[in-house]
Amino acid sequence: MKKFLKKIVIYTIYAFIFGEIVARVLVLSSDIPQRKLNTTGVQNFIPNQNGSWTNRSHTWQINSEGWAGTLPESYDNLITIIGDSFIENLMNPSDCHQDILLKNDLENHNFIELGRSGVTLIESMEISKFALKKYNPKLQLIYLGENDFEESISTIKRKKDITQWDENEVIYGKVKAPLLKKILYNLKFPLYLYRRFPLNIFKKKTKQHLTQKKDETEKELNKFIKYQKLVKFMKNNYYTTNIVFVVKPNNPAELTKLLKNENFNVIELSMGEDKTWSFVDDHHWTCFGHKRAASQVSRYLNEKL
Repeated sequence: MKKFLKKIVIYTIYAFIFGEIVARVLVLSSDIPQRKLNTTGVQNFIPNQNGSWTNRSHTWQINSEGWAGTLPESYDNLITIIGDSFIENLMNPSDCHQDILLKNDLENHNFIELGRSGVTLIESMEISKFALKKYNPKLQLIYLGENDFEESISTIKRKKDITQWDENEVIYGKVKAPLLKKILYNLKFPLYLYRRFPLNIFKKKTKQHLTQKKDETEKELNKFIKYQKLVKFMKNNYYTTNIVFVVKPNNPAELTKLLKNENFNVIELSMGEDKTWSFVDDHHWTCFGHKRAASQVSRYLNEKL
């Protein structure tokens, strides 16, 4: 029995080593940059990282400031680009990032991207506050969608790893299990298995019940009231004069109207006759989508600047 168990352990180790070699050579899973929490409560990345996207289609880099993408040659006439994974944009090469595309159209201005997966609307405002002190930008572009409103409010659903607002104050997110993530991200085969076959063993199982249409309507109304409070909080607690919200296509009109009612500057992106801006198996924008978005943003900026 001992010999049998010993063989099982040895074969498991061999299988793990073989899987690790295959995963690294073929890049079965994209590399993921490691995060850190800076002194202002904003999460960004450990500086000067680099990695490969799946199948080595391209590489990504984290610059010396701790953000994905390249840094501008000059910080004069600076415009910041703030957002979630759409701005982090690890799934596209650097020449398909908003900063590069906008710089091509507005050569007299400089751009820096401040993006990270999971950034909510309220964290975007915190990043804008951080950027205002550090870079003193001429303009700040905040890209957002419907989920950024909902995920900002902890009383709708609490998420401890993202920055939220509890209807009174901002609750800063925490980097979850940094040591475990560091180990997982450095072992490519377990990371591939984790992402390919996710285990939801830590999620509580909840029974699904059919709710009446009246209850759903009341729930959505309560959410909307919270969104109104959130937008007013943003208006009253942040410097917003140089902020322009770039609203992703198909964002609910009532949410865009909330921003306009508080006199925020808004760019409403439209896909026009395009069928999609996204990957086949991923909701993020392709290079084509980023170019379309940048074209509309640069048109707005050329008119306003």
